Amino acid sequence: MPQRDPYEINWIVEYWKKRSIYQVPTSVTDLNRNAFNQQAVSFGPYHHGEIHLRTTTIGKCLHFLDVVRKSLLLHEKPKLDKAGCEDLLLVRSATELIEHGIRLKKSETRSLTDISFAAGVLSLPEIMVEEATDSMFLDLIAFERFHVRTGNEVTSYIYVMDYIIDDEGDVTLLHNFGIVLNVLGDDKETIEMFPLLAKYTTTEPNNSLIAVCNKVNEYCNKPWNKWGANLLQTYFRGPWALLSFIAAIFLSALTIIQTVYTVLSSNK
Repeated sequence: MPQRDPYEINWIVEYWKKRSIYQVPTSVTDLNRNAFNQQAVSFGPYHHGEIHLRTTTIGKCLHFLDVVRKSLLLHEKPKLDKAGCEDLLLVRSATELIEHGIRLKKSETRSLTDISFAAGVLSLPEIMVEEATDSMFLDLIAFERFHVRTGNEVTSYIYVMDYIIDDEGDVTLLHNFGIVLNVLGDDKETIEMFPLLAKYTTTEPNNSLIAVCNKVNEYCNKPWNKWGANLLQTYFRGPWALLSFIAAIFLSALTIIQTVYTVLSSNK
């Protein structure tokens, strides 16, 4: 790719537009039909209508970017809860989520669509941050913007992660839960990457992540969840603190029993 500003998204769209496979000329396919047999994925309309391709894991792809995108989305799309999708509420950072009693957990798959929230647990897919991660995501954002019917799953993922990662503390938390694997060794680059990518993102009202965002915020807006989290973080940071608390309750119970027994004995 020519040396250009990697964040000129309009230029990237035009670049891939000229390199997309939309049609394979008959004069080319007739030369050697076996050369166009599908091995892993199907490019262009050449294999259109072939039944055996329907069982392919990735399916038909427009070009290499489509292959990368679909490999990141290999997960059944969650059923949309329309009742929770009226408005999009902003997601809190990872640190704030913990403070409100939400537990973070690595999703069972690495699919970017495998984001869910249930029983106070927010599940996020594992992501490996390396040197080419930012440029890869930027290309995929451009791809989704140009090919409207493909969806906006990657764009929406970036949108959410931009709010979850706010500072180095958030990156550390996500790393401890196995959600963010930073091979660069510098958390600062991870922090800067998502806001930079998020400048080019938009979210549609019917996106499945809206329901997840609303459920998270509904949980955070209940004051007793935050009170419970503060109680646990303040008094039960370790096993010894828990044992001390149990011992204190036990001693208090003994004191009450002894007091009651003394009062009853004096009345006799």
